[in-house]
Amino acid sequence: MSQFEKKISPDYYRIYPRPTYLLLYKEPKQQYNRRSNLLSKRSSTSNTLSRNSAMKMRRALSWLVASAEKKKVYEKRYKRKVDWRINFITLTLPIQNDVTDARVKRMFNTWCKWAKYNCGLSNYVWKAEVQKRGELHLHVITDCYIHYSNLNFAWNRILKKEGLLNGHIKPNSTDVHAVLEDDVKDLTAYVVDYMQKKGKNEEGEVVREIKGRLWGCSRALSKAGKDFQTIDEDEAQNLSQAFMKHGWQEKQVDRMPVWMYFIKGRKDIYNFIDKEDEIHRIYSNELELIRSNQVQLSLFERMATITVGT
Repeated sequence: MSQFEKKISPDYYRIYPRPTYLLLYKEPKQQYNRRSNLLSKRSSTSNTLSRNSAMKMRRALSWLVASAEKKKVYEKRYKRKVDWRINFITLTLPIQNDVTDARVKRMFNTWCKWAKYNCGLSNYVWKAEVQKRGELHLHVITDCYIHYSNLNFAWNRILKKEGLLNGHIKPNSTDVHAVLEDDVKDLTAYVVDYMQKKGKNEEGEVVREIKGRLWGCSRALSKAGKDFQTIDEDEAQNLSQAFMKHGWQEKQVDRMPVWMYFIKGRKDIYNFIDKEDEIHRIYSNELELIRSNQVQLSLFERMATITVGT
């Protein structure tokens, strides 16, 4: 036992459900400062998410993928309808000049309102990125169907109102495509990698700093994962041994009293857990809350505090 563990004699454990793993958190008798371990300042020029923000974004994306229900779309390549759950949207500006990043995000907020009332937008994750020319554009991942022509018309109408069409009538300022599950083995890992791209020029240098927030998500996704099951130390040890016996893998999170349990190959762990189990019930309730969520219109509301920063 390490000296760190000797100093914090635990009373109980918390087990948190996640879409691709379970999180076992040792609750100490005396609270200790996790802030220095979990938070790091974002570089003023790198446009890189802090460690804590990156974890929150990955968590939001995993809950979005897990809660998104399968839908059908006709795919020309296969000449048939195929399954999809997530789509990628890109919103750009024909010209930016002196347009501030805050103004672009306000336009995006207007677009979110349009998408809610016209397309049923409910859950989404967005990330700002700087193009090689220096203009800000936004990547959005959603779970609802938005036709490309409607998307382009709505965004261009917002640009026209702001006087940002730069003489164009119908510029190609948007892009949308569904992620087909036949093409992607690990959808969660795919969308996380996509959203963690860094805007750099051809020399590999960051073009400029983004002012304000780098990413955000709908309210239900920011709050997902807060519910947990409380167990004692004996139950925690028995649970860990049972996981190991069935081929699960264990990983400690940065020398903290937190462990991840997952199945190699990122298989659906909840197929291996009894549906009558409390942790299965908590996970199912989380999914239902996300699916019944209404869109969070304010992009600048402070994100809910997550009990465990993983």
